[in-house]
Amino acid sequence: MEHITSRHNPLMGHIRRLAGSAAYRWETGEFLCDSPKLLEEALAYGGSLQTVVCTEQAALPFVPAGVRLVAVPGDVMKSISPAQTPQGVLCVCKMPES
Repeated sequence: MEHITSRHNPLMGHIRRLAGSAAYRWETGEFLCDSPKLLEEALAYGGSLQTVVCTEQAALPFVPAGVRLVAVPGDVMKSISPAQTPQGVLCVCKMPES
């Protein structure tokens, strides 16, 4: 698992842009899921996971090989999560082809 402690990391900027801009989501073909429940749903229904970001305390289900796993401190999670009270797990998924 990779550890990131800076809010200025390029991945953190990418996640903030996904959370804040529908145009950016369409441009990149990715979307953001913000909770352990949504991560479990993405895994259960074959979502195309790209990255999972979690706090050190978060309990993660089995994540397949090839998915980038990143641990961040709580203050960084709060800066990237669109929720006022982050649940400690975010994941970036590819949009399905339509």
